[in-house]
Amino acid sequence: MALPIRTEGTPRATADVDRHSESEESDGSDIEMLDAEPPRGRKRPKPDTQKKRKPPKLDMDKPFEGKSVQEKRTFDVRLRVHFQANEWYYNGPDSDRRKILTVITAFGDSMLNKWDTLTAEGNAIDTMTWEDFDKFVLRTIRAPNWVQDDANQSYMNARQREHQTVTELNVGLRKNR
Repeated sequence: MALPIRTEGTPRATADVDRHSESEESDGSDIEMLDAEPPRGRKRPKPDTQKKRKPPKLDMDKPFEGKSVQEKRTFDVRLRVHFQANEWYYNGPDSDRRKILTVITAFGDSMLNKWDTLTAEGNAIDTMTWEDFDKFVLRTIRAPNWVQDDANQSYMNARQREHQTVTELNVGLRKNR
């Protein structure tokens, strides 16, 4: 049942039930009806539910394109600050995966295409470490002749072990690209 409260124009200061006031004394404009409980303040989140929140997005002026070493250095500083500011999210059993997913969201089109090529070759995000991912990013910005030189050096240094098949040797060479 709704309780009328006299709000203006009357000497009464307290709320009371006045069933006749609406019909007999006035047109009802000076009475508010309370149909529901008054709103309460927001509850504070419990400490264990705060860990389920996602951290704020990575603060980037523009997407990371991987065009220069200087751009990567600046990007690394932003990442380091972001990860430190949100330690509660990035320190855990799947911290590498969370870091990698955060960085991928900051990639520009060219880096996303390179990432897509890498994952299409069978590199899964669940098995990749942060160090592997950082090597991938570094490889994408290095001069093409350096990448070719590294590949040639790996090929020249590769030796098939006694128990190793040719396919296993080939897979090992591909991982070092």
